[in-house]
Amino acid sequence: MSKLVVTPVLRLVVLCQSIEADRKDRPFALEVPIHTLRWPKNHRGGYRPPTLELYVQLQDAVGAFNVRGVLRAFGDSTELYRSPVVPLAFDANDHRIVPLEFGLVLTGLSFPRPEAYELHLFANHVAVHDADGGNPFPFPPIRVTVLPADDTDGGIQ
Repeated sequence: MSKLVVTPVLRLVVLCQSIEADRKDRPFALEVPIHTLRWPKNHRGGYRPPTLELYVQLQDAVGAFNVRGVLRAFGDSTELYRSPVVPLAFDANDHRIVPLEFGLVLTGLSFPRPEAYELHLFANHVAVHDADGGNPFPFPPIRVTVLPADDTDGGIQ
């Protein structure tokens, strides 16, 4: 007899500079939400900003999942970055409507050049942004635009 497994539904994801946790280590405050970065002036090679985090809310799942983030150039399927994995377990007896909140630290994230990028979330090998998981209104991938350098220092300080 096989165990029931239901892929999580993505309810919310926000790219931010950091996530403040409460006393029970639950996400409490999102610090500096990010949608655009500027390439640092006179920078060579890939731009690696200070560590960024994804605030994530998943719900309606049953089973064990390894959640990870993947960076791709907008409109391309090539993986440019893969985050460390966060193992999560969803109990069939839990209140599945209540989202599980967590932060996914994007250690080592680097942008190869100024352009538009997307961050996709996967639970095991299933993209939680796709409608295939039974969600008729899937949450879109996070888009981040990296602008070319100008006369400012650019980047995140």
